[in-house]
Amino acid sequence: FNAFCQIMKFTGAIDYRIDGAELLREDRNCIIVANHPSLIDYVLIASQLPQCDCLVKAAIWENPFMKRIVKAAGYIPNQAPDDLLERCEERFSRGNVLLVFPEGTRTTPGIEPSLQRGAAQIATRTQTDLRIIHITVSPTFLTKEKKWYQVPVTKPFFHVAVKGKIEVAPFIESSNNLTSAARRLNHHLAQTIFPSEENI
Repeated sequence: FNAFCQIMKFTGAIDYRIDGAELLREDRNCIIVANHPSLIDYVLIASQLPQCDCLVKAAIWENPFMKRIVKAAGYIPNQAPDDLLERCEERFSRGNVLLVFPEGTRTTPGIEPSLQRGAAQIATRTQTDLRIIHITVSPTFLTKEKKWYQVPVTKPFFHVAVKGKIEVAPFIESSNNLTSAARRLNHHLAQTIFPSEENI
């Protein structure tokens, strides 16, 4: 993926800057969560990781062509909760990192984003900390609403900012149960992944 990103940059298809990449390369046994403005967000993040598991929505596993790709890559289907948690725990026990886009789909420009609770549920139930990433792209490119061939007039610039970690222990310890802990963690994630403009 790193070579692919370098080629896209060299050919002028896109430009990008990744701040804090060294933090990603050092991460072990954690969940990486990021906002999802573009189709190539995964590629940019994975290009900085020696190894990366990814949580993939179940619908992709029902596509005969895509199923072969995600299965060969060792990605985890977002299916039955018990099976999902077992797979995640097994990967974390190896020191792996898991990339999750909590929105569940690409961000729709102009619409207030919302998070599914999957990342927070995995974090609390496996007691795994989270690394935050915030991605911006200007002008918008490869969004959910636009086709891949709708290229903007100016070259898209991606800024990938690797932020700090969120420890899950305080959320678990201050909650009556794991469901409540996941709910509170998810609310905190939404505020962290989508910061106000002055905090970006």
